[in-house]
Amino acid sequence: MTVLKLTPWLAAAIVAASLFSAPAARAGDSVPEKTGRHELQLAGPGWKVWLDDQAPWQNDKLYAPDEVDLKALPVNPPTGGWQALDSHGAPCTIPASVEEIFSGGVNSYQYLGVSWFWKEVLIPAAWQGKRVNLHIDKARMRTEVYVNGKLAGYDVVSEIPLDFDLTNHLVFGKPNQIAIRLTNPGGNRGWEDAPQGNPPQTLRWGNYDLPMSHNFSGIGGDVTLTANDPVFIGNLFVKNTLPAGARNAEIHVTVRNTTDIDQKVSLTASIEEPKGLEPLLKTSWEVLAKANSDTASVQAISVPEAKLWSLEDPNLYNCRVVMESAGLRDESLATIGFRVFEVVGDNFYLNGKRVRIRSAIDWGYYALTGFYATPGMARRSVENAKAIGHNGINFHRQIGEPLVMEAADELGLYLYEEPGGFHDYPHLNYHVVDGSFAGKLMEEKCRQMFLRDRNHPSLLMFCLANESNTWGPLRERVMRMASDLDGSRLVINTSGSNAFGGGDIWHIRPYETEIRKDYWDDHTVESKGRFQESDLLAHQEVLPGRVQYFGEVRCYTGPDNSPEIVAMKSRLPDGRPGYDLNVFAPMAMEIESYFNEFHVASIGSGNIKTPSDVSRQAGRGLMYIDGRLGQALLRNDASDGYAISGWSGGGYLPGIWASAICDEGRNLKGPAEDFAYWTRDVQIAITRKNGKYFQPGQTAGFDLSLINEGRLPAGDYVLKISVRDGAGKPTAFTSELPVKVEGSYAQPLGDLNMPIDASWRGGYLTIQGELLDSSGRRVADGTEQVLLQNRASFRDDLKALTGAVVNWPAAQNALTEAGVALEENIGTAKKLDFIAAGDPPESGFDQILERVKSGGSLLLIRFDAKWADLLLQKGLLSEPVTGWGGEQTHGWDGNGWGYLDHFVGDQSIPSGKTIGTTSWEVPGDPMGFAPFKSSYKMGAYGAYLARPNVLRVLIGTMDYGKGKIILSPAYPVDGDNAFNDLLFFNMIRMGSRGEW
Repeated sequence: MTVLKLTPWLAAAIVAASLFSAPAARAGDSVPEKTGRHELQLAGPGWKVWLDDQAPWQNDKLYAPDEVDLKALPVNPPTGGWQALDSHGAPCTIPASVEEIFSGGVNSYQYLGVSWFWKEVLIPAAWQGKRVNLHIDKARMRTEVYVNGKLAGYDVVSEIPLDFDLTNHLVFGKPNQIAIRLTNPGGNRGWEDAPQGNPPQTLRWGNYDLPMSHNFSGIGGDVTLTANDPVFIGNLFVKNTLPAGARNAEIHVTVRNTTDIDQKVSLTASIEEPKGLEPLLKTSWEVLAKANSDTASVQAISVPEAKLWSLEDPNLYNCRVVMESAGLRDESLATIGFRVFEVVGDNFYLNGKRVRIRSAIDWGYYALTGFYATPGMARRSVENAKAIGHNGINFHRQIGEPLVMEAADELGLYLYEEPGGFHDYPHLNYHVVDGSFAGKLMEEKCRQMFLRDRNHPSLLMFCLANESNTWGPLRERVMRMASDLDGSRLVINTSGSNAFGGGDIWHIRPYETEIRKDYWDDHTVESKGRFQESDLLAHQEVLPGRVQYFGEVRCYTGPDNSPEIVAMKSRLPDGRPGYDLNVFAPMAMEIESYFNEFHVASIGSGNIKTPSDVSRQAGRGLMYIDGRLGQALLRNDASDGYAISGWSGGGYLPGIWASAICDEGRNLKGPAEDFAYWTRDVQIAITRKNGKYFQPGQTAGFDLSLINEGRLPAGDYVLKISVRDGAGKPTAFTSELPVKVEGSYAQPLGDLNMPIDASWRGGYLTIQGELLDSSGRRVADGTEQVLLQNRASFRDDLKALTGAVVNWPAAQNALTEAGVALEENIGTAKKLDFIAAGDPPESGFDQILERVKSGGSLLLIRFDAKWADLLLQKGLLSEPVTGWGGEQTHGWDGNGWGYLDHFVGDQSIPSGKTIGTTSWEVPGDPMGFAPFKSSYKMGAYGAYLARPNVLRVLIGTMDYGKGKIILSPAYPVDGDNAFNDLLFFNMIRMGSRGEW
């Protein structure tokens, strides 16, 4: 047994930790009642909540953690006295936020001031003589706890675990009123955690500057009463130790002795599988617990039988510590994983193997609830990250969410954490620095974060601040605190070498104590309305001698899945509306109406089965863009990882950061498989480098790389390249080259030049790469596509068709070049499979309609406002079309997304037949229209969505007698490019054949 030597500040930290500051027991863990520890779970129903809007608070004196003396603090009863709680309040279930209960579902609602949450709790008589602690997983912001009207706890640090000793305030054997008074002075309802605006606005309470945090008020997570004997285990931490793979650890136990005499205690630790099998290890030692103080001890262990924790096998164990002393007994439990995270040379290693982080940044907002995750959202977040081929989530500008951490431990995911608000921006006159009130709060917040989260095997990195690489005594002290309290994780001063005090970043590596600067974190935040071909070859920088991480990569946007979020409303307790229901409900109604009116579940590709799929298909462009960004970063062997900006939404007031792979309900914005194809651990990366549109006689160029995250052994292989044309037929083009696989995680394989043959069918050209081992077995593959414009090549597909063109020169030229037979006289033509109409005819339209109705022809209309008026006049439309457009805007608050279905050709990566209008194929923004109302049966093969509640049809159809009418304003053949041609020819060919 080793007794830990304490520095003065570390001793103070452990005193704070010993008051049950989490990891003594994880949510959901239970302790047998035969021990000296007893628990009452107070979260759930039975609470009341009241907005005490007459309570003064604006000029209150505030107290930093080191200034709290409950006997000297003011007592703040409810307005009207304690009896006011008897006549006020609505039933409430914890967890809850004020905003989700009282907002009426309107996200602009904010309540600044005092609120009360209270509950009557019967305290068992058997608890007499024990120490009783109240634990709150998190609350915001100032928290005052009253027991039977007496002040029993105070804290003004936001969203950390709170622990208050209620022993001397309780009446045992009787009901006790526990009332929690919260005060919210403001904050941010957007992405920022530093002052914004002109002049910059700080979070100010009277004369105090506070670290920026989210503008909510409420109680998140569990609320627990715990009764202990006078000597008990205050904190339990199991620290993995070197060497990697050895299953070595140190059990750090803090014993709190509240008696006036020293106590000799026996500690027994066992490492158990969660299923309750025989312990893998059991060890005992003795500690002399000093009177009225905390005694820390460390016991080294080795558990060679334990399985390592990894992404693929997230094996978890319980460390159970039993304390016994002269008839006193306590038991504490921590859920742990055996794993060692290191920085070796310039790279990250887990369990002795190099790892690269594939992640995205999470701002910590949650749909409907605001500032806390439900179990469903937490688990969905982790499951979705894994589904897209990522291996991490970064808690960004906001302290991490405990339920997400538990899910990451269980399912296997890496986590990175920032406390939020830890900034020193002299140019904004904003300082969270040593000696300031805000600095004191931030130091305590970081301390509690380190203590709360250090048992999570999923957590690899702590970062003090985003884009704030300033340095001073507070930053240094907090960084050393993290190393001392934990020491098994990477601790960095900032994310963003290239912003606000840029350059190399101060950091402490796991299992080191030296503060170093050979760490680089580049932020490449930038976004356009659509995919940029230049991103395929971006992020290839090499900085020898440094860890090289891309902490914020681009910020392309996508649509929230409003139907999924609105469906979550039914799962909220107490009938609460959710703080931001208004953001999602109107679009959910628009999508549901679209889904039903246009019968999209029974037509097209089959990719749309529910209203939620409409939004999901509109998000396909985002999934392609971010997936290709991930692939590009993985192609750079010097890269140690990346975080896409971002993972979830960044709030909904002005300053919105809409780029996210998931919405705030943690629903993926597009199909997971679209993303995951590009982030595979082993793949041939074929990257187009001289454009996306080609014609016969041109040469398409490609970069060839092998991404190999330690999966393929070094040796000799063969790379075979083949090409399929736009009809999916193999071409004569093939290439074969020897490949010597190295030990790197990415290696270049050379260039490929592909001459385009005139015999190839237009549309998607698919370049397929296969890596074969010495036995001829395929061990890796990869695909790239470009689009070929080759009108003559459609001759075989269209030769059986006869059509007519009305006022559409571009269509006339395209069809003529494709060898299609065209009739000049619609009325006398014996056979007419289709009519392509550009501008409305001055006369003869009735004849066209009759031909469609009785003859079963297809009428393809280049739809616009003039056509809308004519179709309304003829009774085909029942309402005027009043909305046009489909702009897809740039930036982190970008807006506008769409999808095209069925007529777009076979993308085949991975599911084909549907594309997003922000994806690579399209030449620009789409054109859509609304409303689309008709008494004839309608269909839709594409939609455009935009905030707040805009939905327009991109390709609409109507059944008209024996025929069909297509209204297509988006991407007409007039564009004279490969994609517009493909869309046009497919509508003619498939529509004429009745392929709907």
